[in-house]
Amino acid sequence: MCVYTSMTNLKGKPGRWYVYKAEEITPEILARQDISWVKGIKDNKCQRCLHQIKWYNQLPTGKRYCDQCHQSNRVTEGDYLVTQRFTINGVKESLTPNISRLTEQQLRIYQAILKVFDQNHWIHAVTGAGKTEIVIPLISEGLRQGRRIAYVTTRVEVLKEVSARIKRLIHVKSVTLYEAGDNYQPTALVYLTVNQLMHFRGQFDLIIFDEMDAFPFSGNRYLMAYLMQSVTKNGNYIFLSATVSKPLKRLIQRVKCHTHTMTKRYHGYPLPELRIKYVGNWRKKVPRHCLNILNTLDKTQRVLVFVPKISDVALMVDQLKLKLVSMKITGISATDPARFDKFSRFVCGDVQILITTTLLERGITLPGLVVMILGAEASVFNSQTLIQIAGRSGRTMVDPIGMVWVYSQARSQQLSRAQREIRRLNQT
Repeated sequence: MCVYTSMTNLKGKPGRWYVYKAEEITPEILARQDISWVKGIKDNKCQRCLHQIKWYNQLPTGKRYCDQCHQSNRVTEGDYLVTQRFTINGVKESLTPNISRLTEQQLRIYQAILKVFDQNHWIHAVTGAGKTEIVIPLISEGLRQGRRIAYVTTRVEVLKEVSARIKRLIHVKSVTLYEAGDNYQPTALVYLTVNQLMHFRGQFDLIIFDEMDAFPFSGNRYLMAYLMQSVTKNGNYIFLSATVSKPLKRLIQRVKCHTHTMTKRYHGYPLPELRIKYVGNWRKKVPRHCLNILNTLDKTQRVLVFVPKISDVALMVDQLKLKLVSMKITGISATDPARFDKFSRFVCGDVQILITTTLLERGITLPGLVVMILGAEASVFNSQTLIQIAGRSGRTMVDPIGMVWVYSQARSQQLSRAQREIRRLNQT
């Protein structure tokens, strides 16, 4: 089980940073062997979020403060960041990784990682190949060895879906941190977004980073720094991605990863190709082909419709409700406070058509899902995003072929690149 010493006279719980005012700090606290601390602002830089302090970030007292991470208790000049070290004495001695359901391709990679488990790894796999299925027994093995593990993603929506899948199979105490992180508990297994890593320094023996090629991590030097500083001295990483970007390549080279490639989906069927239709102004009039497809679907099929802008979500919901009066339709975006509830209703089948932005381009696995993209010529739909969106369809054995319809007002390089890459992956 996970154990830790008492936090008497200390804030919060072991294993993460807490802000202390100068008057709260005593020599006894700083001298404790189980305590790590740094000054909150050092060399004009916030030591929690690593942003430079601007000249105008000053209180009336003249003290500087960080305006970048103030939502998580403001760091002011003179403050300290303090954490109590977290110790694990095993989680479950009987915790045994279950590899009975792994495919031959998944088992090969699992065994290869296990041989050098304490080194860094990158699993580069086509969407739907079953990366999570490989990771689950690796988490079990890490916990059995007494490691503290962080499962990291870039987006809350993906974190909720994946953590729920893992929790059904690994029955140990864990905590899932969202944007605020107020529900933190000292556990051996922590699920969190990459932004939340700024609260942890040298705390995790293994960091599993899923969808690391996604926004906002890719190319963000601050999030990269959080990732690098949150692992223990002898800790390591397992990176997961379906696409490759230049920043990702640099990171893989920097940390010297073993590379493991999966070019086939776990069920053996190819990645759905983009079925492109060139249309007029779809914002003024829903493409007839799109309506024909939607009208032919049975009640058990669900449809995910991607649009380029947040303002397009409500627009398309209204238009489709007028044309498809018998279908239950709703929409979500990152700014929608009810997005989790709406998505849950979609997953349960209470909603048949869900309009969304690129918010749901990753981490979503539903049987029989039909995917549509409106306005695919928009710059937000780059080739990597298009491939990820295509990967939402045909992910299960219920409907392994999938269907991805793309409606574009013009030809674009990103569409051509995505088509070529999908065909290359399917031919490998």
